[in-house]
Amino acid sequence: MEFSVSQREPGFFSDFHPAPRRRWQVGIVGRTIIGLSDGTSQTFNPGDVRLIEDLTGKGHTTTYPDGYNITLQVTPAEDL
Repeated sequence: MEFSVSQREPGFFSDFHPAPRRRWQVGIVGRTIIGLSDGTSQTFNPGDVRLIEDLTGKGHTTTYPDGYNITLQVTPAEDL
């Protein structure tokens, strides 16, 4: 299992990209908005847990609209 913590600046935006590996993500500080290829988006708040597994195709966009955003990434050992 691998753990990492990410911190992003206010207003950070990442255009469409696939996930580099399957992993769980837990919001710690700030909201995360994930844009999907079908044009919809989902907003995640601190404490929300999501499984990221769009490893192929167009992927998703990521926006951190609040001040600093901190997330915990957990990659299961079988996905390393």
